[in-house]
Amino acid sequence: MSKKSKRLPVSVVEVTIIKTNEYNPHYVVILVQPDENIYLPIMIDAVVAYAIDVALKKMATARPLTHDLLKNILTEYNITVKEVIINDFKDSVFYATVVCVDENGEVKEFDSRASDAIAIALRTNAPIYVNKHVLDEAGMVAHVSASTESGTSKQKGRAPAPKTKSITLEDLTADDLKELPDEKLKELLDEAVKKELYEIAALIHEELKRRGKSS
Repeated sequence: MSKKSKRLPVSVVEVTIIKTNEYNPHYVVILVQPDENIYLPIMIDAVVAYAIDVALKKMATARPLTHDLLKNILTEYNITVKEVIINDFKDSVFYATVVCVDENGEVKEFDSRASDAIAIALRTNAPIYVNKHVLDEAGMVAHVSASTESGTSKQKGRAPAPKTKSITLEDLTADDLKELPDEKLKELLDEAVKKELYEIAALIHEELKRRGKSS
């Protein structure tokens, strides 16, 4: 059973790829909660990534995809997708519920992978919500630090921090991130989110999550 939590509306920003290496790309769908300034990256498989991307871009396909077929069946039987809720996050897995209403007003809830729920919501124009505790545990927020605002960081009684090599966000790799300290990663994450470089932001977020520093 998922935790009770306030839920917040989100929208789908894009589907992107995390290139950890040449032969093992990871696909990520990025959700945003604008009021809280939180971005939520969700790892998905290539098939659903395509299905979500097609829906986002309103692309036509030669034959119905699986989620298109499901939508057509629901429509034929006068079943409406009322909403989709991403309601839990356990062991790095997102859990979702698709809430449907039939022509008699009866409500049914169906357990779903988050990726499938998103693909269905986009096709049925159903709102997507995420429980607050999920955003708290797995979301990424852009923070403005004092050093970012002033351009310098003054720390009394401490030796100057060692200089790090110049980092270009667009050229970052997973191996580069492993060599950087936590604070530098958080700075880069903030910068990536502000510049809407979601692929890079998701890559940094995954490294921080691996270290247990994503909150």
